[in-house]
Amino acid sequence: DAALERRFAPITVGEPTVRDLYGTLIHEGAEFAWLATTGAISRQAREWAMGKPIELWDAFAAGVYFFFGVIHLDLWLRRRDRLAHLWLAGASASALLVDLTGMAGRRWMDLGGTWLGALNTLGVALATCFLFELVSSLNRNPEGRLARALQAFVLALAPVSALLLPPLFPAVLLGCFCLLVWAMVRAFGASREGDRESGMVARGFVVLTLCIVGDILQELRIVSLPSGLPALGFIVMFLDSARSLHDRFAPEEEAYRTDSLTRLR
Repeated sequence: DAALERRFAPITVGEPTVRDLYGTLIHEGAEFAWLATTGAISRQAREWAMGKPIELWDAFAAGVYFFFGVIHLDLWLRRRDRLAHLWLAGASASALLVDLTGMAGRRWMDLGGTWLGALNTLGVALATCFLFELVSSLNRNPEGRLARALQAFVLALAPVSALLLPPLFPAVLLGCFCLLVWAMVRAFGASREGDRESGMVARGFVVLTLCIVGDILQELRIVSLPSGLPALGFIVMFLDSARSLHDRFAPEEEAYRTDSLTRLR
């Protein structure tokens, strides 16, 4: 027997909710319990549930990543020359990989924790590289050798650091963070030159960077912040990127429709 609780919550599910679910589990004599929510689950709730027959699943971010990935992959398949849609779809798919492997790792760490960690780290590296490519495609400015070398470094070492060489893991994260900041600086530079769409992406990078820094500080127990900050940062990043691509390509679509109507007449 099992107890299942669903929470359609736009906010964080805290420790009291998990305690209530555990009480229900004991009262009903169930063997385990599941809590699935459309919101986030606080760190305190996860820590309290450790060692207890309770599984916690927060699916909101995964649904958003899947939605963005499918939409922008479809847009790219319609117009293969617009690579920015492909990069945004790739970043969304990578963020989904990070989210799913993170949830699976909390559930099945003993069965495949090392491989799940490798996939999770690879997802982080892929998302960072795809976002870097997104900025480059908007600027229509190819990367130099240094950028390509840094991308190759994080992509090659991401799974290796999790499987074979754990001491390299901080270097991989540092490389990803450098790519993130580099892309943000390039986006701001293009914005100052009059590229409004790059300015939208730059604002998304600022939010994403602040959320990642906040999550790191929380992991180090330096500050106490709400859980789910990386997911919030990626969602804002994807929303700003999608808006920028819409604004970039909307005039072309309108011109195409106008030209088609003119030919019909």
